[in-house]
Amino acid sequence: MKIIIQIFAFIYCLHDLSGQTLFESALSGKSNIVVKTPIEIYHLKDYNLKTREFLNWLELKQVEFNKTDTTEIKMLIEKAKTNNPIFNSWTTKELPRKILIDDNDFISFKKGLDIVPWKTNLSKKRIKKEIRKYNNRGNDRRSFPLFMSRPVYSNSGNYALIGFIKGNSGGNVSLYKKDDTQNWEFVEDIYGWSN
Repeated sequence: MKIIIQIFAFIYCLHDLSGQTLFESALSGKSNIVVKTPIEIYHLKDYNLKTREFLNWLELKQVEFNKTDTTEIKMLIEKAKTNNPIFNSWTTKELPRKILIDDNDFISFKKGLDIVPWKTNLSKKRIKKEIRKYNNRGNDRRSFPLFMSRPVYSNSGNYALIGFIKGNSGGNVSLYKKDDTQNWEFVEDIYGWSN
């Protein structure tokens, strides 16, 4: 019986370590403060992917990319334009290490430090600084809170688009892809704007 439990524990650990989820990839390096209500993916209405420019840009950045997938990405962009967005609030299960707020909430340091993982005093200091800036922001919301759309997936499930708005400093629509190991990785911002 003990061996069976150890086998299940080993399989669970492998599954847990097996890949980066789309949300982990999308939120890497972004604000720890996320508004609970998802947004619609903005600014794609008149956008058309220019294949040659897109591929040249990826080549310049040395991103590995299958050129035949541009058709699928064009279809994904069209799907995002016509998609009826889902506005169900983000949950802590979906975004477990982010501080989920209503747009004008006050955040206590204790709550923030309990939610966002930190291991060093420097990372603890950064989290506190972000919370302090957010709480004292007035009208200046340059990079937070983060507003995020629910993902729109390609028909194959190998690509996804997510829209972001960073405070009042603009936003972007980002493209992600699954790699060979089923990890999600950032490809490129296909569209961005600033305010």
